[in-house]
Amino acid sequence: MATEFASSTIKLLMECGYLAACEGRTQEAAIIFQGVQAVRPSSELPAVGLGFAYLNAGYFPQAVAVLKNEALKRNPESSSAKAFLGIALKNLGYHDEADRLFSQIIEKNDEEAPVRLAKQLIHKTDPKELRE
Repeated sequence: MATEFASSTIKLLMECGYLAACEGRTQEAAIIFQGVQAVRPSSELPAVGLGFAYLNAGYFPQAVAVLKNEALKRNPESSSAKAFLGIALKNLGYHDEADRLFSQIIEKNDEEAPVRLAKQLIHKTDPKELRE
């Protein structure tokens, strides 16, 4: 019988994954997010975290793959996944595809942080502007 983890434990692990990613510890972040995914297989959030870790490390193709093939497959409406995917796509030069995602996020207006990101990045094409 599988052990169920408390939501507070999952939240703490996710925070540890994001902290590792922000510190440039991509491999450690990946291990943490993959562990969370193992105990919450239907949630898109660990895949969003892994996508963020790859994005933060500049691994844009890997970020796109994880966000499209894992996070958005689990939750096609995830504004967070779409926002990070849009940033990765912008960095790869797919500005129109990214702007379509940003428009969807702005129109849906369901999560504050992704909406803010989308409004800041829509129609920007200079990679330096993406990091401001």
